[in-house]
Amino acid sequence: MAEWCADHLRDVEVGSPSTGDFKFITFLLYVFVSFLFKRILVCSLCDYPTDSLHFVQGTMHGWRSSGLEMSTTSNECAKLFDAALRQFVSWTDCKRLDGLEKTMEAMQAAESGAVLPRAFALGLEGIGTGIGARTNETFRKALQDLQADAAKHGNEREKLHAKAVQQFGEGKQSAAANTWEEILKKYPTDLMAIKFAHDTYFYLGDAKMIRDSVQAVLPKHKGTEPCYSYLHGMLAFGLEECEQYEEAEKEALKALEANRYDCWATHARAHVLEMQGRFDQGIKFLESTVEDWKVSWSTEVEICEIRHSPGTPPVIDWPRPPEEVAVRKGSVIGQLSELTIRKARPHRSSQEQRSRSLIG
Repeated sequence: MAEWCADHLRDVEVGSPSTGDFKFITFLLYVFVSFLFKRILVCSLCDYPTDSLHFVQGTMHGWRSSGLEMSTTSNECAKLFDAALRQFVSWTDCKRLDGLEKTMEAMQAAESGAVLPRAFALGLEGIGTGIGARTNETFRKALQDLQADAAKHGNEREKLHAKAVQQFGEGKQSAAANTWEEILKKYPTDLMAIKFAHDTYFYLGDAKMIRDSVQAVLPKHKGTEPCYSYLHGMLAFGLEECEQYEEAEKEALKALEANRYDCWATHARAHVLEMQGRFDQGIKFLESTVEDWKVSWSTEVEICEIRHSPGTPPVIDWPRPPEEVAVRKGSVIGQLSELTIRKARPHRSSQEQRSRSLIG
């Protein structure tokens, strides 16, 4: 089971594997996002409450008391936004809510005009990279309408989210990241800003900010916030990308100790083991945790690539990946990723070069 379910909404109070070159790393997130609206993990602890006011901290009051006020007038919309955000951050689907896609539909039906949920929905479309304001008139109009409504009805934080989402949708990723950082300076526990900024730095190939963005907000958390443990997995990946392998592994293990289903932390540690040439340990790690991540295609790609190191025999009968993930390393995606990552990380340690040459 996953870390949370529908009955554990916000602060409840009742009563990549890399494959020898860094151009394939960005493909991992591409795979993740491609399958974002498909079931990855299933949360089936208990039913979603029929009383929309039952869990006070999941409502407008809950967001307000955590310092993250929403302008929505619907408690149900506020709760479903919370549920959708958690599913996105944790790469999970809540079974009782029929997964992220259905949660999003219910959220928008609860109050279609709510600013922050709309920004979140449009942000997911942009982050998915399958649509952009420059080529899609409908998407461009939706972003413009969001801006207009945010100006009329949104609070300060919501206006900034709307601005960042529009910037990302228009291809201005650096500007979008800066706007999300502006939010985090005043609202360091804003999970939506943390995650969108993290993903944006990934696309930009900005290893330093993948690390620094999360590292800056972690000390400002109490440790009890929703999805807190996932921040350690995100930091682990940033540290690994900055070649701080020892620290990265510690953060990944911290995240996995809190929640063994954290596939991003698993992915970060797998990179560490690969980069340090600890292939046998990497294979053992991934095989011993296979039940925790086996339905996540990106991690399967990771172990398959490690498995095919010279002299390593096949150890698991892997199913053929669906067509959507059958993207070759030499594809346009791979080539663009290579350019991005090389610009951000021009140097390689001798150990890193050796590790990559072993994998091929």
